[in-house]
Amino acid sequence: MSIAAQTVSDKSITEIFEKQKAYLPVLKRRSYNERIRRVKALAEFVKEYKSRIKEAAYKDFHKPAVEVEAMEIYPVLNEISHISSNLKKWMRNQQVSGGMKMFGTTSEIIYEPAGQVLVISPWNYPVNLSLVPIVSAIAAGNGVCLKPSEMAPHTSAVLKEIVDAVFDPREVAVFEGDHTVAEALLDQPFNHVVFTGSPNIGRVVMEKASTHLAGVTLELGGKSPALIDNEANLKKAIPAIAWGKMANAGQTCIAPDYALVPQSMKKEVLEQLAGQLKQAYGDYKTVLNGKDFARIVNGRHFRRLRHLLDDAVEKGAEVVYGGDYVESDRFMEPTIITDVPDDAAIMEEEIFGPILPVKTYTSLDQALNYINRNKRPLNIYAFTSSKDKANEIISRTTSGSVVINDVFANYINTNLPFGGSNDSGIGRLHGEFGFRTLSNEKAVVRRSRGWTLAELMMPPYKNGGQKIAKTLMKYF
Repeated sequence: MSIAAQTVSDKSITEIFEKQKAYLPVLKRRSYNERIRRVKALAEFVKEYKSRIKEAAYKDFHKPAVEVEAMEIYPVLNEISHISSNLKKWMRNQQVSGGMKMFGTTSEIIYEPAGQVLVISPWNYPVNLSLVPIVSAIAAGNGVCLKPSEMAPHTSAVLKEIVDAVFDPREVAVFEGDHTVAEALLDQPFNHVVFTGSPNIGRVVMEKASTHLAGVTLELGGKSPALIDNEANLKKAIPAIAWGKMANAGQTCIAPDYALVPQSMKKEVLEQLAGQLKQAYGDYKTVLNGKDFARIVNGRHFRRLRHLLDDAVEKGAEVVYGGDYVESDRFMEPTIITDVPDDAAIMEEEIFGPILPVKTYTSLDQALNYINRNKRPLNIYAFTSSKDKANEIISRTTSGSVVINDVFANYINTNLPFGGSNDSGIGRLHGEFGFRTLSNEKAVVRRSRGWTLAELMMPPYKNGGQKIAKTLMKYF
């Protein structure tokens, strides 16, 4: 069944929602083998559509084919492989102890589907951030509606083809369209909403979901710092920060947003960063005319980035590398700036583009205080050869993840939870964490012998009840 973007209406959304709701008992009863069969079929179609996905991503904003392979397709296949190897274990009922106070009973946790899941995915990694939540939802036995971003229309169309080929719409349905389609979907009483995007839209999603008391998982990005310590190995740190920042033209929620470097190392770090970018992408004409650097997704985001850069320069920032652009092509050169005042807009909001501010500090304490004064980041990237300093950075900051001497490594480890903290996100996805997030953990107690609580505690409360209460308190 195809639900084309131009035919989406509130009525068609309601019809599919109700069909999925009626089909939930079938999905709930699906065995491990049936669930794995679905996600493996999805993997095969993703492989079959590789070239189509790459073509679509290039049409949307010139995303390099290598980045599509590594950051869009691989994470989906990696997630499916991990789930296929572990789902049987995750689905098992978990026996738990109750101690002497639960004499005569057994207790267990049963993992049942959350129900109907709405996934609202972004444009920057539309395949990865659409299909990974869908895989988790299917593994947990849910029905899913996907609203991909209209800002990547070619990729969204390919996504729809893949999903329609693999799934019955009672299992997974795709609704293309603009924000009005997302709003209409949010009007439906989904059991859980997974949203990836900006904090401002995340607040709207959370408010809408709250009207149905739906669970939410929000991945909201934020200003993830790259902290270089004076004991860092710059041969490792510089390429990691340069690539992490500039991949996908900086349009990555877990990209290093800005760098913190010791004042004594400022000149050396700036020179090495500039040299690394030139080596990786070439001079201005080379990067402009090549296929190794993505474009900004649309004119609105391009103008936002130009404003951030212009505002920083007007307030005293210095452009030490790059800074050129071609607005008609939505091309912005990889750019490094320094001496950026804290009141510049670029230091207050997530950049989400190929501009790297480099800020200096005189002590690790000062650097950590700066991070802690701001909103909690999704990731912290710390570069140091000192285990003690690494542990200090981990213990003194709060974020979704901390990565020492690398970037993005937390994302590709499916045994780790992925998500933010407060402004950078709510909830966790990936692997077992995604399965549990999109499951209802049902507590089950079975009494086979002994007195029921009612038999022990039924009024009138006289001496017997008081003695029992005192006895029970001995366990606390």
